[in-house]
Amino acid sequence: MGSWGGRRLWESDRAFLAAAIAGAATVRLWRLDSQSLWLDELFSVAVSELSVDGVAAKMSEEFHPPLYYWLLKAWRLLGSSDFHIRALSVLLGCLTIPLFFSLSGRVLGRDARRLATGLLAFSPFHVYFSQDAVGYVLLHLLAVASLDLYVGARGRPSGARFAGLLLLDVAGLYTHVYYGLHLLARPCLLPWLRPPGERRSALVPTLLGAALAVAAFAPWRSGVSHVTGLDEGYRMPIGPANVCNVLFRWSVGFGWGPGHEELRAYPSLFEVLGNHPFSIRSAAVVFGGLLLLGIRAIGREGQGARRLALLCQAAVPIAGAFVVAHFLVVSLLPRYTIAGFPAFLLLLAAGLRSLPRGVRAAGCLAVFGLWGAALWNAQTNPRFLREDYRGLGALLAESRLDGDRVLLPSHCIPFLTHYLGGGSGPAGTSGLEPLTESALREPLGAGRTWVVLNQVWTSDPDGRIRRALSERGDVSGEWERIGFKVYLLGAPPATHPPSTRRRRARR
Repeated sequence: MGSWGGRRLWESDRAFLAAAIAGAATVRLWRLDSQSLWLDELFSVAVSELSVDGVAAKMSEEFHPPLYYWLLKAWRLLGSSDFHIRALSVLLGCLTIPLFFSLSGRVLGRDARRLATGLLAFSPFHVYFSQDAVGYVLLHLLAVASLDLYVGARGRPSGARFAGLLLLDVAGLYTHVYYGLHLLARPCLLPWLRPPGERRSALVPTLLGAALAVAAFAPWRSGVSHVTGLDEGYRMPIGPANVCNVLFRWSVGFGWGPGHEELRAYPSLFEVLGNHPFSIRSAAVVFGGLLLLGIRAIGREGQGARRLALLCQAAVPIAGAFVVAHFLVVSLLPRYTIAGFPAFLLLLAAGLRSLPRGVRAAGCLAVFGLWGAALWNAQTNPRFLREDYRGLGALLAESRLDGDRVLLPSHCIPFLTHYLGGGSGPAGTSGLEPLTESALREPLGAGRTWVVLNQVWTSDPDGRIRRALSERGDVSGEWERIGFKVYLLGAPPATHPPSTRRRRARR
């Protein structure tokens, strides 16, 4: 009877996992290619078009190691559409589901692992990066896999487990340098994995494995020197508001509260709260409350060491990224701390499980209600949409004439060519030039000039470009695409007369 009961439990677990993976895939495939590839995704595409050695050489000059770009290069042998490019991240996100199911069962027990896995499957934060052709979902997958393997070995991995853990750690470091913060937090798991008399001996293989992984990564010329050499003006303010933003985005993703451009414009945390009181407070009450309940519940179960371990696993990546951002010219972005996201979800699941059955149902309804709204907004609300390089390319392809110039920020030129076909002529890449004040003040000559301002990655921080535009007096057309403002100097295009040209309401 016991064997039959165990078999039925295993079959029910398999059915739940299949349903969870199917649900996660459905959410991640929904409107996967409805939006244009944005700046970082187009950078991934451009790098993946290089040779294997070329990828390594290019990424040795950048902030990110090359593993994801090698993987994307191999994946693109099967297709090159926007849908296919993002489908790799969908696959990696779905592969994380069974690994997190195993991890949550080891940490929280059988009765809470389904709840935790459901949270990961429909988390807007994880869905966003599972639809993003950038390597952060791979970083999250490797963090979950290494945690599951380490917890399963109870801090004393055998030879095979030690080798597997070492391979995962090396792969994590070659995916993103911030995986090192995940390694830094791992010894914090030892207090509740081993009996008190065995913790010191278990610490030796833990530290040895981390040291070997770092040694394997050491030959790589990481992006530290590149980042420290950036212009000081590139630095974004680092403070408590950045930490609050990380926790907020972990909770509700990027489709709730202020949009990207709005967040950059607010001078303080109080300004954000004053302009978005409902979205900020609703997320703080629901997820902040569950987080505190989860911390309290784990402690009440007599697992104070486990509570401390989970807190460290979530907090160390945030604190470490905060320190790095303070001393280097980078910002504390939610994606940099994604290795701490699994522990955050485990604490939320523990908080939900601690509620009485009826209250738990109301809590789940509140969580998934906010998440449903966030997922919908991320795909349909212009405030939250990605930069529309595709729409910009279509506008130029339809309206440019032979001899027209296109002035746009230098960093946009190689990425716009993805949607202009990379050829020559009006629909190709000819006529694309860097946007500078001197180029804007030159006489038009025989042709017309298109001026493209990027409104997400500020291309006119001191307003000199806009002043030069206002002084010309020959602007014959204006258009907006998500993240871009386009001006035409000279005669208006025949395909877009002033009376019918497309406009988008300013955000």
